[in-house]
Amino acid sequence: LPTTPPAVSATLPASGATNVAVATPIVVTFTEPLDSTTITSSNIQLWQAGGSQVPATVAPAEGNQEVQITPNAPLQYGTSYYFVVNDVRDSYGNQMTAKYLSDGSEGSNGSPFTTVSQGAVVLSVTGIAATQSYAEAGGGFDNGWQWTFNVTVPSSQTKLQMEFSDFIGSGTSTVPAANDVEYYSPQSDHDSGNPAVITDANAFGPVINLTGDADPNTPGTQVQIVVKVAVPTGTPGGSYSASYGIQTNP
Repeated sequence: LPTTPPAVSATLPASGATNVAVATPIVVTFTEPLDSTTITSSNIQLWQAGGSQVPATVAPAEGNQEVQITPNAPLQYGTSYYFVVNDVRDSYGNQMTAKYLSDGSEGSNGSPFTTVSQGAVVLSVTGIAATQSYAEAGGGFDNGWQWTFNVTVPSSQTKLQMEFSDFIGSGTSTVPAANDVEYYSPQSDHDSGNPAVITDANAFGPVINLTGDADPNTPGTQVQIVVKVAVPTGTPGGSYSASYGIQTNP
């Protein structure tokens, strides 16, 4: 039977890599298939430089010759990480003889990789798309006007609110904001089945708590906010306009 013990042949990200996306795949490749019972988070680890082990799950791939590491939370921006691998065995029972360490210390097997820096992120609307520009008067929210706002939020901010003025048309036509405007986000605790409803014009509506990120590779938290306006029965046709505001808080 073969007696050569397994060893690490490659890592992803590679040793010393910089500007690594925070949602990058993390993989350790070995010289031969491993005994699956030794593919554990105790034997195959990701560490934050100068910190502690990154909580993660590990899973075999490519016939047990690769191990995928999936952190429980996205990696942090502008942070260095390294691998620690020990006590794995191959399918013949040969145990790894030397720890694999990529912390850049003397005698280690490589250097840490570093994620991309976040930079200064400010609250900003990066795009607005009109997804339904014609409305049926009296048709409710689903048959009213609809927009999708793409918004960048600082990562430290998790509570978001919107406000709207009344929608003013030609002449004296008005669509009131109160109870006729709702908003929600797939990246929050208020989804399409539980929208936040504006109750007063020119006043911020209910808080939606941000719980996800539409693009983890972009600095800040990227959210999509869907805004719907129900046009009341009897509202005359024409063009209408309104102002809006967005605010976020920790």
